[in-house]
Amino acid sequence: MSDDKAVPCVRIALPLMAGILAGRYVPLATGMHAALFFISGAVYIFSLLAFLGYRHRYVPGFVLNLVLILFGMQWAAPLQNGCDSIGSPLEDPSFLVVSLPEPVLEKERSYGTVALVAEDLSSGDGLSGKKILIYFEKDSLAGRLEHGDILIIHVVPRRILAARNPGEFDYAEYMALQHVFYQAYVPAGTWQLLGRKSNRGIRGFAWDLRNYFTKRLEQVITSEDRLGVARAILLGDDALMNEDIRNSYTGAGAMHILCVSGLHVGVVYLLLNSLLFFLRGRPALRVARVVLLLGFIWLYAMVTGLSPSVMRASTMLTFIISGQLMSRKPNIYNSLAASVIFLLLIDPAYLFSLGFRLSYLAVLSIVSVQPLLYTLVHFRYHLPDRIWALITVSIAAQFGTAPLAALYFHQFPVYFIVTNLVAIPLSAVVIYSGFAFLMLSFSAWGALVPGYLLDKGLAVLNYSMDMIMGWPGSAVTGINLTGGMCFFIYGIFFLVVLWVYSGKRCLRPCILVCIIAFMVVFTHRRHSGFKQQKAIIYAVRGHTAVDVLSGRAHTVFADSLLFHQEALVRRNLKPSWRQHLLKDPEWVVLTQEGASSETMPGVLFKNGVICAGRQRIFSGPVWTRYHPVSPKPVADYLLAGNLPVYSLARLTKTLRLKTVILDGSMPGYRRSEWRQACDSLGITCRDVMEEGAVVVEF
Repeated sequence: MSDDKAVPCVRIALPLMAGILAGRYVPLATGMHAALFFISGAVYIFSLLAFLGYRHRYVPGFVLNLVLILFGMQWAAPLQNGCDSIGSPLEDPSFLVVSLPEPVLEKERSYGTVALVAEDLSSGDGLSGKKILIYFEKDSLAGRLEHGDILIIHVVPRRILAARNPGEFDYAEYMALQHVFYQAYVPAGTWQLLGRKSNRGIRGFAWDLRNYFTKRLEQVITSEDRLGVARAILLGDDALMNEDIRNSYTGAGAMHILCVSGLHVGVVYLLLNSLLFFLRGRPALRVARVVLLLGFIWLYAMVTGLSPSVMRASTMLTFIISGQLMSRKPNIYNSLAASVIFLLLIDPAYLFSLGFRLSYLAVLSIVSVQPLLYTLVHFRYHLPDRIWALITVSIAAQFGTAPLAALYFHQFPVYFIVTNLVAIPLSAVVIYSGFAFLMLSFSAWGALVPGYLLDKGLAVLNYSMDMIMGWPGSAVTGINLTGGMCFFIYGIFFLVVLWVYSGKRCLRPCILVCIIAFMVVFTHRRHSGFKQQKAIIYAVRGHTAVDVLSGRAHTVFADSLLFHQEALVRRNLKPSWRQHLLKDPEWVVLTQEGASSETMPGVLFKNGVICAGRQRIFSGPVWTRYHPVSPKPVADYLLAGNLPVYSLARLTKTLRLKTVILDGSMPGYRRSEWRQACDSLGITCRDVMEEGAVVVEF
């Protein structure tokens, strides 16, 4: 590890990142960030001018860190807007003049893209200058739209819905970090093409280049599986990737092969650096080599359509190569920190991108941990030495990325060393042959051999990943980490590496503290899982689902159709099961003639009524057929389901209602009617499709 005086960019990047994190999650009054920033800046200037002397030498440094933190908070403050809203429709339809800065991608039932609103003709400046996610109804006209087109559309913009179920992927926050808060569906006949830009800039040229190479790949690769992988690896386009291939690469631990990022840019750099071996020695030759390297790297970035992951990797490598030019012994940590500062000044949302964090964690782990592992074993011959080097790189990369990957993907690839020993050389063959094919694609004869090697390399790569994924115990699944646990794991890793490099004994108590803190968080979470007693009414469009939890056991009461919708269960229910540390559920169908059955201690289900503790959840469709009785049964919660609104009057004669829950099975056009009817009768109404899942403690 390097002396902190040799890494000034690191000393700037750390407080800047801390400030961006605080600015994203710590709400302050409007203008407070800026006021504090200017006040602290004034204090810093005063501390420099006051000549505080050696005794108070730490004051300017402390104040400078405070300035950087407050600047980061001010810079990231706009990220708070709209990221935490469940979402609601805007009042009226709008006529919008939009441009398409990105290509239109074909989906299963529509064409989708992100558009930039040039003018809001209906509400003045309401959406002007904002991005909106739009889906065109699938027809031949929408299929011919291109990036750079200017349209007028008649739509009802709606705020993108946030996660509505516990543990569910928050698509609204994901899009908000890309500064997209609204979405709209554009039926056929409600839009008109106004014109096409003749000059679409460098990004437009990059998309045109990628489209050209996509067509060339389609001519040479006939298998859809291989074509999907080729487009993902070479062009950063995974739209044609089928689910089976994606699962094979994920289960084998090679998903990073499919995401064009630092690995691919690094492979291109190594090839070009080897080919330009003769441009070394004198300063003029070194400058020429750096210029050519950077030119080819950014040309490759353009081939991939200037995707964000490739731009990050190219920027990172640009700073590293430039550091090598300015110094014969450049500090890799300083170069990485400089690229982080540069990217965060462009867009602070990069810090919250999973790809951004995984890329930098992998590189940091490789440059710090891999040398330690490599020196443990020495080989006399070149081949075993290269294999050992690749193994240590794989271990080091997993060392840095495994906790964060487990936090988001809840699994760990067991055979990652074998996977990388196979996948990295094969992916290099695919990238080299693919790059040669793309460069020679203008010539049918010149592209023949690279095209053949590309096709066969993809076949072997797909077969290898499918085989490794099929091995017993290929992945440890069901890993449940929290953000706090992940933080302490990285704290332990960082302190251990720092201790190995520096040998400072004072770091050992810090490592012990992190281990104890991790165990405390882990134990508290497990203990909370055994004590939980609650019912969750999920938001699943078109279905009813009630999950009753008692400790780690749970029973799902749902309509019969949901049992066969594995995709819906995986997307809406299973994230909650992981978050609550639950075992496999017992399923009970909510039928009209539900027989009495005791599913868990303290939980009873009979005739459409779920009794959990002191809470009683009634299924509305069952109780509309019951005759009034005296005294009326008390319904703590009533699942209105797909009932028409006139059923509410009948239910008030049968039950004494406290809260009505509009679950996912109710059609959208009935929800406003039910809310109005409940308001007129003084009954609490909760809509899971708007406010998210309802959690009932018992």
